[in-house]
Amino acid sequence: MLKKELPEGWEWKYLCDVISYRKGKKPKKMYDEFQDLAYLTTHTLRSGKSTQYISDMEVDDCVISDCNNLLIIWDGSNSGEIFLGRKGVVASTMAKIEIIHENVSRKYLYYLLKSRFDIFNGKTTGSSIPHLNKNLFEKQRIPFPCIETQHKIVAILEKVEATQRLRAEADALTQELVQSVFLEMFGDPVTNPMGWDVKKLGDLAIIKDVDHKMPKEINNGIMYISTKDFCNHDKINFENTKKISEDDYIRLSRKIKPEYGDIIYSRYGTIGEVRLVPKDIKFQISYSLCIIRLQNEDINYLYLYYILKNSKFRKYAINKKRSSSIPDLGLGEIKQLKIIMPPLDLQQQFVNYAKIIEASQQKQIESSNNIKNQFEALNSLLFKGKLIV
Repeated sequence: MLKKELPEGWEWKYLCDVISYRKGKKPKKMYDEFQDLAYLTTHTLRSGKSTQYISDMEVDDCVISDCNNLLIIWDGSNSGEIFLGRKGVVASTMAKIEIIHENVSRKYLYYLLKSRFDIFNGKTTGSSIPHLNKNLFEKQRIPFPCIETQHKIVAILEKVEATQRLRAEADALTQELVQSVFLEMFGDPVTNPMGWDVKKLGDLAIIKDVDHKMPKEINNGIMYISTKDFCNHDKINFENTKKISEDDYIRLSRKIKPEYGDIIYSRYGTIGEVRLVPKDIKFQISYSLCIIRLQNEDINYLYLYYILKNSKFRKYAINKKRSSSIPDLGLGEIKQLKIIMPPLDLQQQFVNYAKIIEASQQKQIESSNNIKNQFEALNSLLFKGKLIV
């Protein structure tokens, strides 16, 4: 029996009593050109851009969503992530949620389930591919006020979410500003319209990866990172990294180990993601990454970092990958990448400007974190009926 812990007029309901859901199914035939229905993948829902389509004459037993539904990722590392529904065919890794109770607001349920992502994602089933835990999902206790209060709660959360979007847009503009200054000072780093001297990256730096034999994961050990640990604002999230033994760390470090001032460059699976090695953190990299360590005094490592981050340069690097099912940019190809070499004093001018912008960005990050924390705290209060609306 559900315990009564809510304000007067609120009630608990099990999720399975207010919704029905159905897992998506991959269509037999899809098209790259526009057709009647978009194929609703995670990428499509996040970006709003459709890349595959289905004719409504060929949907067979596919699952069709509309704007009255919710969609949830059922399979994969992001299991439990929730989206507002839209018209289209639900991807095989997702499920469509339909509300079957008349006094439930779709957006109220959306925000509430969104607040429980960590619960869903932290208790998945399956060994190789995570799946949403069906029993955990169905037996979620959901607090429901009257429909009018649900609408008021939604209005508050929509305003906070709009603030988060504005903050994210400002962060993106700051990132673009650095790149704009780079292009203004040095031009396109690939086509080199200003005619700067050019050197191969391999002539400027030591470029190495680690042994490709995957180390065994342990509960407590030394951090072992891959691109999955790369997070926003060009940072590395060390909180949930894989841990390896001291023996494996020593073995992997025989070729190279990260040092402050090094650049980490992703070369396998995801190509061209770049991070700087932070101070005073002991860790090792996956073989999907490599270390770039400058050995030439004619180039500033932060200047090189921004070249590698440049969208035009990244596209240039991706085009050098080996042809295989998984994108793979070998160390030999990385060493052949051509780097424009303006005078060192100009490089330093750019780096000084970039540092000013980054200092401003750090304040923006703190602001973003404050907004996120406030949103989570507000969620907790609103969904427990502890905030009068």
